[in-house]
Amino acid sequence: MNCYLSSLGVIDHDNKLHKVSFEQGLNVITGKSSTGKSALIEIFDYCFGSSENTIPEGVISENAKLFFTIFHFKNMYLVLARTLGSNKLFLREADTDITNIHPEELITDFFDQSFFLSSKDFKPELGKYFGLDVTDVATSNEEKMHRGGRNKARPSIRSFTSFMLQHQNLVANKHALFYRFDEKKNENKLLSI
Repeated sequence: MNCYLSSLGVIDHDNKLHKVSFEQGLNVITGKSSTGKSALIEIFDYCFGSSENTIPEGVISENAKLFFTIFHFKNMYLVLARTLGSNKLFLREADTDITNIHPEELITDFFDQSFFLSSKDFKPELGKYFGLDVTDVATSNEEKMHRGGRNKARPSIRSFTSFMLQHQNLVANKHALFYRFDEKKNENKLLSI
């Protein structure tokens, strides 16, 4: 797997496309509070198969017809999309960056209903693009026998989304990774006095 997040955004009820584009490597998004920075992570998560919609209520969610996330692999683009409140998830390969196509054509042609999958079908299919094809996490046949031959819950593509995106504070604040550790260390210091 060698890919990066190319863009994500929404197509609104007026068929206008609103996107944020990314380059390979570290991308930094800055801006004032309540301008939609954190909503980008929630849009990504929603398109990536989250069972709940955590996109903040407001201008974005009120005007969105379709949310999308696009990955750029070496020879193709992988498009994930979802409409608000839907349990169906869109998954389709494209030869070119679809955000250059007029949004009205995207809605009528590219986002064909036959590419919308149930969550159950979407997650394993998406996992294949990232090399995730685990059917059982048992380490031995004996372990499986103790479970009556049943497979253990297996990881899905949702298991590693947090590694793909890091919240802004992890980059913006060098102490964010060690905040709890430092707090615990100070508590121990106080207890030992």
